[in-house]
Parts: sequence; C-alpha cells; structure tokens
Amino acid sequence: MVDRAHTAWRDGSVIGVPLIDSKAAFPSVGRGSLIHTMKGKGIDGDLIRWMATVLSNQTVELVIERNVMERRPVEGGLPQRSTVSPILFANYISGLIQWVE
Repeated sequence: MVDRAHTAWRDGSVIGVPLIDSKAAFPSVGRGSLIHTMKGKGIDGDLIRWMATVLSNQTVELVIERNVMERRPVEGGLPQRSTVSPILFANYISGLIQWVE
C-alpha cells in the first residue's frame, strides 16, 4: 500500500488511505449490517444463524473500584478476544474496501 501511495504521489495523482482504529473497530460493528452483508455475499444461512446466536449471548459486567455492576447484554459489536471476530469484521467492511478500490 505504501508503494502504491508513493507511486501515485510521483505521478501527481491524489490518493487516500483509509485508517481504522483497531481498538474501536470490533465494538463498532453493527450486527444487523453484518448479517445483511453476509446474506448479500451468499453465505450459508446456517452459518449466519450460528453467528447471530453466538453474538446474541454476549454480556458485559463492569467493575468500578471493586463495585460489581449488574451483568447486561451487549447489543452490538464483536467480542475482542474471539478468533472469529477478525473474519466477521473483514466481511463487515468488505463493501468499504471495494468502494475505496
């Protein structure tokens, strides 16, 4: 990507490079949009239903100065430590990548 940017600059072209804040990337994923994107790519319905079930069972528990708050369901985003989250995120932003290209 850096080589392509340098080549474009040398040719006098304008280039844009999208940057993603990886810490904020997974929590920002809209689950409905992710499902819509996956359906649009023709991904198997059973896989989509499995993914939706896994994501629907996510909860969070906050602890502030040893005070444990009530566990609450997570309404959006992808789990930070899940091995499948990078794959789901790549699917989520695939339309953006095509648009930029």
